Amino acid sequence: MKRILSVDDNPDNLYMLESLFQSAGYQVDSARDGKQALERAKIQKPDLVIADILMPVMDGYSLCKEMKGNPDFRKIPFLFYTATYTEPQDRDFALSLGADEFLLKPQEPEALLAAIASHFALPELATGQEGGANALLPDLEAPAEPDPYYSQYSEVLFRKLEKKMRDLESANESLHAEIIKRQSAEEESHKLEAQLWQSKRMEDLGQLAGSLAHDFNNIITGIIGFCELAEASSENRESWPEYFREIQKAGERAAELSHSLLTFARKQPPRLSSRDLNHILADFRIFIERVIGDSVELQFELSPEPLLVLADKGQLEQVVMNLAGNARDAMVAGGVLRMKTYRSATGLTSGASAVLEVLDEGQGMDSQTLEHIFEPFFTTKAEGKGTGLGLSVIYGIVSEHQGRVEVESHVNKGSTFRVFLPLLS
Repeated sequence: MKRILSVDDNPDNLYMLESLFQSAGYQVDSARDGKQALERAKIQKPDLVIADILMPVMDGYSLCKEMKGNPDFRKIPFLFYTATYTEPQDRDFALSLGADEFLLKPQEPEALLAAIASHFALPELATGQEGGANALLPDLEAPAEPDPYYSQYSEVLFRKLEKKMRDLESANESLHAEIIKRQSAEEESHKLEAQLWQSKRMEDLGQLAGSLAHDFNNIITGIIGFCELAEASSENRESWPEYFREIQKAGERAAELSHSLLTFARKQPPRLSSRDLNHILADFRIFIERVIGDSVELQFELSPEPLLVLADKGQLEQVVMNLAGNARDAMVAGGVLRMKTYRSATGLTSGASAVLEVLDEGQGMDSQTLEHIFEPFFTTKAEGKGTGLGLSVIYGIVSEHQGRVEVESHVNKGSTFRVFLPLLS
């Protein structure tokens, strides 16, 4: 019974070949690399060797050279069976080493068995008689020329390793792209979760604002009502004490604030009408001065031309109040708060705009802080000193008015807020 030595580093391939050859009536020895194959051959000489090329420890090329250079093994038919080395120069190099056949994986079982049987049917291949493949082998014991094996072997090996490196680089790039894709998906998922959580908080806050606004509105209605009764009973309004008139103004502004709360809670639509931005700011000056306190000087620079905008007066006053309060908090040691209004041909894609510019001399903000200032509940103030809603409310109101908010700030150099609102023609 003929004995076949099968050499492959893949255990599945070895099992498949062993099963196929045994079913055809051959005895089979198996080895995982060239070194192990040589050891098996010395113990039990095979009648044929079929080997892969790319293997650890000792590859197929080296195994073929070793066996064909050994007088005990050189007459044994040696077949290469490979899926890695498939180019014509690979086949030429294998035959130059003394290989009897070069087969490419995969082969049909019948074709592979036929190739094996053909070598057992040619006695000259086994005896080395003239005309056999081994008759072409040079005298390896006394070569007339330097053995070209090493240069050819290095060339073939380098070419295959180069291809393997390209394949590995391509696989690595694909893996890296997949990792980035999954990371992006995870980041997007976390972002959506955070947005959902913030939306829920804003919804809860809106419900609270709606409840407070109704109660607050009841109180303010009483204040305004008593002021109106006092006015109706007074023969000479000019004789009212100044503080009494301020009570009425405060009550009216409180009513506007109540309306803004209802709008924020989405229980009342904004009351839009044509308003002069200069008049809104001028009428609100006394209230701004009381908000910022004595340590901050207020300077106005209003546009000489009217700046008509379609706006909710109460909501714009809330924007001004929030900006003034933030500026006051930023100027711990006091300073100057400047408020300007002017017309701008830029700032909005829809056309000309009325601009409210608020400049402070406070501590300023870095670029990282600027990225988050309009997020709900984000605050740079100490715990318990701020809700983190002031600028997010400003952003919401201005957006509802089809406007835009622009911020410039540098650490220890103050901040500048610009509110752009569409200018009525």
